[in-house]
Amino acid sequence: MAKYQFIRIQTYALAATKSKRSFQDIMKEVVRENGHCRHVPDPQAPHFIHGDHPADMMKYIKSIPETCKDKLGRKIRKDAQLVISGVASYPYTVDQVRGERKDHYLNWLRLTKQFLESKYGDNLRLIAQHADEAYPHIHFFVTGDIDNGIYTIDNLHAGKKAMNAIPIERGVNGNGAKRQAAYKQAMQDYQDDYYHAVAEPLGFKRDSGALKRKRVTRQQWHEGYHLHLQDKASEKLSDASYRPKPSNTIT
Repeated sequence: MAKYQFIRIQTYALAATKSKRSFQDIMKEVVRENGHCRHVPDPQAPHFIHGDHPADMMKYIKSIPETCKDKLGRKIRKDAQLVISGVASYPYTVDQVRGERKDHYLNWLRLTKQFLESKYGDNLRLIAQHADEAYPHIHFFVTGDIDNGIYTIDNLHAGKKAMNAIPIERGVNGNGAKRQAAYKQAMQDYQDDYYHAVAEPLGFKRDSGALKRKRVTRQQWHEGYHLHLQDKASEKLSDASYRPKPSNTIT
């Protein structure tokens, strides 16, 4: 069965909204904090392979609204997007990786890390590896630039950068569709870049056009389907005495 690449990015704010979780929620899931990883039957602490300690990054992000302004020079709002968070997943199971796929997986890890470093440079602040779900994967976090006290993240998000390069035209003949098309194209280019840098050398396919419209689980994606965003928690009840086990990394 064909194996497909998977990488996605999204921006997050300090405050959650009805449609999006907060940066803190995402980070708590990454470190396997009680109540924030109910989709994982046997949570284990992640292995950090690049950058800051999560507590230090959390402290830094929380300081941004106190020390910086937005691009218009205004106070940064609680729902302002401050961080790019992404997931990249390897399409063979943890059991396979611990066996015959170990070297292949480590090559994927190396190439993915190089890809992220080439895209984000010093703004790539943290990479965490998880091996406590069916398929091994990494979470990565990117912070914005600060120039004369102005904090910006959109210039590091491929889609938003392309969309914002087209000035807004309001009125009956507005250019919203054109800006959205630029966003979509830039995100497709991002996937193409990952394919050429990581997936293609490892023998993975970019995607399956016939399956892209389906919204299902990451496990199903790696069995030939597309990933449904992980923001939907499972119905599994958390244990009040929960503590994540030591890192179950693959090295």
